[in-house]
Amino acid sequence: MPDVKRLSTLIDRLRGLSEQNKVPWAETSDERTFQAVLNGYAVSIAEEDAGYHYGEPITHFVIRFYDVNGKLLDAASETDFDERLMFEGQKQARAALHDLHDEARRKALRVDQALDDLLKSL
Repeated sequence: MPDVKRLSTLIDRLRGLSEQNKVPWAETSDERTFQAVLNGYAVSIAEEDAGYHYGEPITHFVIRFYDVNGKLLDAASETDFDERLMFEGQKQARAALHDLHDEARRKALRVDQALDDLLKSL
């Protein structure tokens, strides 16, 4: 079972630091997974398929932590967190992980720079 107490704190810190451009998010071979290396450890945030509900695809977000050798140390998805646990901004786990994934995607793909470049060209 994942250490959800420490992982929730880490998720909140990663979200805050990502917003401040202090996490070096990068693309991976999977277009829905982003990774950063921090202090010799790697963290990835992924959006993954979780089946179907009434014919509609369901996804969930998974955060994983690896050591310097690439060995998985811990992982958690939104379903691992108690529904009563609130993350920064009074968000539940799914919303917090979604926000982290979105921030990581925007940083890794340099979305803001692309928008600025496009605006300058118009």
